[in-house]
Amino acid sequence: MACPIAAPVGISGATIECSSPSPRSRTGSRPGGKRASARLDTDYLDWALADLSRAVLSAVAQVRKSLAAHKPKLRRGRPTRQLRKLVQQRQRLEQKISDLFTSRHLLVQRQLSPSEQATVQRITRGLPHLRPLREIMDEVYRLFDRRCRTDTALAK
Repeated sequence: MACPIAAPVGISGATIECSSPSPRSRTGSRPGGKRASARLDTDYLDWALADLSRAVLSAVAQVRKSLAAHKPKLRRGRPTRQLRKLVQQRQRLEQKISDLFTSRHLLVQRQLSPSEQATVQRITRGLPHLRPLREIMDEVYRLFDRRCRTDTALAK
């Protein structure tokens, strides 16, 4: 069974054209103007910021996984005097992992209150490679402020 790939022909052998008396539709043929441009810029900015925040959150997840891998292994049962230090170290790491998980949104949030800034400082203590991630997000939010146009942000 063959599939036709050419345009259908009419009675006289010529290609059939549109015989509609009305003019061609103009739907979608006009440029959107300034409003459409602004909407596209904000849509793109939302997409770019979401992509960047997913990258920051995945970096935080990798840090949590690496901390979990470095937890000391303990035997079952009541710890002896020699193992108490390892138990305390393990509990501190578990608390740090828990804090990172519950407060991970603060690393990508647009504006932080003073108490949230203190929380970020507390959860990144001992993890110096996480603080630049928050600084990068602050800089990106500052550059791509909603009040300035994309050209201004690129010039900055």
